[in-house]
Amino acid sequence: MKTCEMFLLLVFSASALSDGAVDASNNKIYCTSGLALPVKYHDHIGDVKFKKFRVSSDKCACRGLLRSCKIKDIECLSKSTEQFLEKTCKGIPEADIRAIDPLVIPALEYTAPDIGGVSLHFKNINISGLKNQMISDFQMDKEKKSVVLKLNVVLNIVSDLDVKLSGHSKTFPGTYKAKATTLATAYYNYDLKNNDKGVRYFEVLPETITCSIVGKAEASLNDELVQALRKDEHIQEGIVKYEKKRDECKEKTICKIVQKAYETVIHNIRAAAKFLPAQDFFQDI
Repeated sequence: MKTCEMFLLLVFSASALSDGAVDASNNKIYCTSGLALPVKYHDHIGDVKFKKFRVSSDKCACRGLLRSCKIKDIECLSKSTEQFLEKTCKGIPEADIRAIDPLVIPALEYTAPDIGGVSLHFKNINISGLKNQMISDFQMDKEKKSVVLKLNVVLNIVSDLDVKLSGHSKTFPGTYKAKATTLATAYYNYDLKNNDKGVRYFEVLPETITCSIVGKAEASLNDELVQALRKDEHIQEGIVKYEKKRDECKEKTICKIVQKAYETVIHNIRAAAKFLPAQDFFQDI
């Protein structure tokens, strides 16, 4: 079994031997000195059970998901983020960590403001580059239990697209491509809770995500779609308005997609916080 395939089943601590266990009463995975994700199996009467096991980490190059850092050590946090993304970017279904590179968004609708009733219906949005995101800033207030996390990344976006014109029942199918350096900011609160063994875990509360574009973004439609739009008399007013606000419209559209993508990024942090103790994230929490 390849190293990366092995990692989808096992999450190793930095110690040479790791114990993994699960509480069958609430399906919570506990981690003390380390974690080996339990594997489901069925016994002869059909009940689902979990197998506890030990694995020697020298059989696999993978180590921990995170580096435990001090809250204000941005260099350590950056390395920990890089490590986490490297080992989770393809997803770990057993831990509810979703794949982010590529990240596929099935559908997203965006109504462009001030452009004559034009709405954009994206389908099968494919986003690549999220595994390379870097921390731009991190602020954590332990009294308010709040976090501001800023992440910078170059993203490539490819999608099917239907351009719809309200009031005329017209749909123009095509494809959309974009490339941009984006700065996503996530704001969220958290709580700290002890399990029955006295180990503290983060509970990541609902997030708010904002987006801005760094530098000049690139975005384009396929030629057939562009020609169809230019020939249609009912959409001309919208095209004129778009041309006056081309860069603004382009950035708002990309940011709409980015904000949706970062819901998955924060979901993965929330999922990891359910089985990794708070001390695995921060030394001084």
